[in-house]
Amino acid sequence: MLRLTPPVGVYFDSTNINTLDVGSEIFLSIYAMFAQADSEQKSKSVKIGQAENNRKGQYLCPTDNLLGYTKLVKYGMEIEPKGAKAVQLIYKLFLSGTPAAGIAETMKSIKAPTGGSTFNWTSSNVSRILRNERYAGIIVAQKEYIEDIFTKKAIKNTGTKRMFYEEDHHDAIVSEKEHVRALMLLKSNFYSPCFNLHYEIEVIRKGLLQGFIPLNISFGGYDAEYYLGAFVNANIPEIQFEDGYIRIPKSVNAEMFGSVGRECLTISKGSIAFNTYCVQYMDCEYVEILLHPEEKLIALRKTQAKNPNAILFSTKSYLATVSRIIYDLMGWRRDFRHRIIADIFERDKHSVLIFNLSNSEYLSKSKRQLPADWLNVFDGPRGKHLLTKRLYLAEKRRFADLSG
Repeated sequence: MLRLTPPVGVYFDSTNINTLDVGSEIFLSIYAMFAQADSEQKSKSVKIGQAENNRKGQYLCPTDNLLGYTKLVKYGMEIEPKGAKAVQLIYKLFLSGTPAAGIAETMKSIKAPTGGSTFNWTSSNVSRILRNERYAGIIVAQKEYIEDIFTKKAIKNTGTKRMFYEEDHHDAIVSEKEHVRALMLLKSNFYSPCFNLHYEIEVIRKGLLQGFIPLNISFGGYDAEYYLGAFVNANIPEIQFEDGYIRIPKSVNAEMFGSVGRECLTISKGSIAFNTYCVQYMDCEYVEILLHPEEKLIALRKTQAKNPNAILFSTKSYLATVSRIIYDLMGWRRDFRHRIIADIFERDKHSVLIFNLSNSEYLSKSKRQLPADWLNVFDGPRGKHLLTKRLYLAEKRRFADLSG
């Protein structure tokens, strides 16, 4: 490689730089160019070497700020007992229902050091520990990369470059099951009065609401794919209609005439709300919300206070972590609210409201707008089939399993 030597008498300092002649300035430009090329070549070599090490399973494992671990030779980690106990305490508290902010106060009170050897615990410190897969013995290499060697700014790897994943890479402080549950709980609202710490997906297998899954509106740990997967794995048999058993006349969407006087559900990106007509019709203290992920229906039924997924029923807006799940399921834009008018099913003093998410109107500020294919939703094959199925179940199965 070409190496340049500065002219005699030229030094790169602030007292000399303004006195350089034109020739020296040209030299400096050339020198800087070659210096940059040299740096880029070295950076490229480092990246190639690191990529080769990753392929061999030799991952860099810095532990300077990692509570519970110390360095073991160049590419390994080993447990540091005192820090590991602090990590286990954090997981135990979190999985038993203590929010991150409360855990931070506990760690301060017992004077436990953070990974950075300070005592300045915050909810962010706690959340980072709960999100770090290394505590479960897992290594994920190249989650970030340096694109510009001069700014040294780390860029999150969203698939631009290959990532490396290895389980049982080192001794774990917590189990993988505990880590996964912590990740799920981090998406939930611990402070909501509706929060159910032990919520699990359960599919109803019979009755009018077969295929529906009771929701906990503050538990956001499951993504939309989990609900769809749970429905598929439940293997709910498709309803076979008896010939001529039930007929539905050609109908017109009630939304064409507005929602005044109708039972409506409004969903925004962070909340759900039922209007006065829903509350008056249901005439109960507690309700449970259910989702049919395949038919894309929301159901509302009466329940008791002892139901861990019960909400105290009113016209107020409920902060709902599950709104994100519904928006993902439907592919809705986050900047629109959606309003759906209910279909009412009732018999023998039992009643349920069912909202067809595919038949919603969306609201932007004060404007009421309709999807392009909106007029055809109800009378189309899918909309007709869904309504027929529920009417058939209402008649044939007599509302089995309606109460929550």
